[in-house]
Amino acid sequence: MMVAMRPRPLKAPKKRRTIKRLPIALLALLLLVAGGFAGFTAAQPAAPLSPSSSKDSLSVTTPGATLPWPSYGSGAVGLVDGTVIATHGKQEPMAMASVTKVITALAVLDKYPLKADQPGPTITFTQKDIDEYNRYISINGSVMPVRVGQKLSQREMLEGVLLPSANNVADSLAIWAFGSVDAYHTYANKWLRDNGMPNTVVGGDASGYLGDSKSTATDLITLGGLAMQNEVVAEIVALKSTTLPDTGTVYNYNSLLGKDGINGVKTGNNDYNGGVFVGSTTTNLNGKTITLITALGGASSLRTVLQDSGALLAAFRATTADTTIVQKDTIIGSYKQFDDSKVQAVVANDLALTVLRGTDVTASITMQSVSPGQRKGDVVGSVTVEATEYYPKTSVPIVLADDVVTPTPQQKITAKLKSLLP
Repeated sequence: MMVAMRPRPLKAPKKRRTIKRLPIALLALLLLVAGGFAGFTAAQPAAPLSPSSSKDSLSVTTPGATLPWPSYGSGAVGLVDGTVIATHGKQEPMAMASVTKVITALAVLDKYPLKADQPGPTITFTQKDIDEYNRYISINGSVMPVRVGQKLSQREMLEGVLLPSANNVADSLAIWAFGSVDAYHTYANKWLRDNGMPNTVVGGDASGYLGDSKSTATDLITLGGLAMQNEVVAEIVALKSTTLPDTGTVYNYNSLLGKDGINGVKTGNNDYNGGVFVGSTTTNLNGKTITLITALGGASSLRTVLQDSGALLAAFRATTADTTIVQKDTIIGSYKQFDDSKVQAVVANDLALTVLRGTDVTASITMQSVSPGQRKGDVVGSVTVEATEYYPKTSVPIVLADDVVTPTPQQKITAKLKSLLP
C-alpha cells in the first residue's frame, strides 16, 4: 500500500534591506555649509581669554606690638577712628571718674554744635550753680569757683569742664543744655549707643564723681577718638592752661601734654578708680600725621596712671612695621589658552607699606581679559591698597608671565564647536 507524502511548505523570500541615500544635492549643500562655517570661524579673530583667579583680595595682618603694659588694671591702644590695635587685662567696665566729662562735652556739642572759633551762647550762673559748687566742696570734689551773675560762654564752660576738671561746672553745663541731670543722663546714654560704645554708661551725675559712670578700655578708645575728631574738644584738651572771666587762670591736669607728641585727652580719679587716663599722641606714618589713642585704668593714683600712660604712648607711636603686602612674581591668576595650556599672571613688583603693628591691610585684585598674541610683561591688572588716614593709595601692576599663543585655525574651529555643544 502506498503512503502519500505531504508537500513541504515554501519559505517566504527574504526582504532586502535598502539604504536610503541622501540626495547628492543635499549632501553637497551640507558640505558647503560645513566648509563655510569652518572657513568663517578660522578667519575670525580669536575670542579674548577671561582671567581665572581664586580670590579678589589679599589681607595681611602685621605682627602685634610689644608694649609696656603695667601689671595692674586694663588698657587698650588704637586709632582715632576707634579701631583697637591691642588690649591689656580684662575688658570689664570700670569707673571712668572725670573721663566722664569728655562724654558731657561731646553730648553738649552734639546738641549745641560749635566751630573752633565760636564762643557759643552765654551762660549766666544762678544760686543753683552756687549750691552745686558748695555741694561738691563738701564732698571734696574737684571744683571751679563761681558766683551768682557770673557769665561764661559755652566754649568757656567747656574749658572749665575739661581743664581743671570742675565737677560743679560739668553738672551746671549739663543742666543748661538738657534741663536736668536726669535729662542729660538719658541723652548721653543714647548718644553712647549711637556712637558705638555699648559697654559705657553715664550714671547719676555729669562729672564722674560717682562710681556708676563706667566704661571699658576698648570703648574709651572710641571715646578718645571722637574727642580728638571734634575740633572744639581737641583744641581745648591740648591747652596746658587758659584764663576764664571772673575766675582767672585754670590749669590742665594732663601733665603729659607736649611730650612725645601727646595732645590730649583726659585724666580721671575717684574712690572707685585711683587713676584712669585716655591719651592721644600724633606720629608720622607714610608722610602723614596720624593720631593714636590709648586708654589705661585701675592705677593706684593719677600720678601712676600718667607715668605709665606716658611710656605707653611713647612706645605705641614708635611701633611700626615695614610690611610687604604681596611679593614680586607672586601668581595672582591665569588664562586658559585654546590648547588648554595656561598663561600665568604675576605681580610685577613688591607692594609694601609702613603700618602700625597689629593692623590689618587689605588689597583688592583686578584682572582684565587678554587677546591672543599679547606678550610677556603686558599689564593685565593691578593689586591696589586704597588710601586711608594712615597710608596713601598704593598699587602695583599684574603682568603676563609668558606670551599668549595665537590659536591655529583648527583650534579656533574646535573651540567654536565646543561652545555650541549643550
